[in-house]
Amino acid sequence: MKTIIKILKEHFESVDSTNNKAALQSTQIKDRTLLLTTADEQTSGRGRFGHQWLSPSKLNFYGSFSFLFDSTRKDIGNLPQVLAISAAKALHNLGVAIELKWPNDLIIKGKKLGGILTEAKVNEHPNHIYMIIGIGININMPEEMLNNLGRPATSLMIELREINDIQKIRDILLQVFIQDLNLFIKCGFTSFLDEYKEKLCHKSGDQIRFHVHGEVLEGVFNEISESGSLKLFLQDGTISEFTSGEIF
Repeated sequence: MKTIIKILKEHFESVDSTNNKAALQSTQIKDRTLLLTTADEQTSGRGRFGHQWLSPSKLNFYGSFSFLFDSTRKDIGNLPQVLAISAAKALHNLGVAIELKWPNDLIIKGKKLGGILTEAKVNEHPNHIYMIIGIGININMPEEMLNNLGRPATSLMIELREINDIQKIRDILLQVFIQDLNLFIKCGFTSFLDEYKEKLCHKSGDQIRFHVHGEVLEGVFNEISESGSLKLFLQDGTISEFTSGEIF
């Protein structure tokens, strides 16, 4: 698979979701091209497992990166983890220490700053799939809005105590992700594994409550495998490996 060499951008005042908007371009995007779809507001923003993503106008970053990807590669599932690493590095430039909660949530001091939702569409290109990786980052969201979410969350404005330039953050994130995506295309997830582990908020030995396939499991964090999956010591004494699920 060849690296990305062309970048397209589209921006809207309001959309139902940037992932949905990006999906409309699935037959138009050519090989080696990345499309960044952004919006001031999402009226039906969503996160993983169907969770609603609160997306008020002009307060946060809402964007979707879409591109053709080799459908024969076994590491497709690592793409959102790569974007999470890119986002952490981009925000580090603002003086923010970001941790990652497996598989791809952005965390500050135990509170959620951002999340990633990946979708895929079949297209007419042989051996390629149209990947859409959406990301939402709380930028200038006030504390009173976040307090209504029912789960610990924060924003850059709360952490840095200042209003932040959303467009500047978008441009930095795009630049970092293009570099990381092209490295991933050439070298795979092993190039990111150590960095990913370093940024995780959970370490070996941590007690974990884990939701997967409608079941809640309790165990001890073991490690992240070379493929980016989660390994847990379960209460029955076994080690299980998970490719999806939610730590809470």
